[in-house]
Amino acid sequence: MLKPSLSSEPGSGPGRRPQSDAHKRVASKVASFENDWKSPEKLARLAKWMDSEGIPLDKRLRSRGVDSWVEKLEADPVNFIKAIDYRQRRAKK
Repeated sequence: MLKPSLSSEPGSGPGRRPQSDAHKRVASKVASFENDWKSPEKLARLAKWMDSEGIPLDKRLRSRGVDSWVEKLEADPVNFIKAIDYRQRRAKK
């Protein structure tokens, strides 16, 4: 039989933890860059900001040896942009 969670917070049970706060923070930062957020210098600033703010990386990235958002950007800029787009979409929900 399953035991109820001791916490009444949403997402306090088993499974993935919601990251809505992190998604909203990233979306807000991207919005501050206006329309040109995909330029190389702004992507670099965004990656450094995400590292300094402690925005969590996906576990799959860590298992591949990627330890920071800056590393992710340097290794695969296209997937970095996809990750940011995903966070922006999730922040709107």
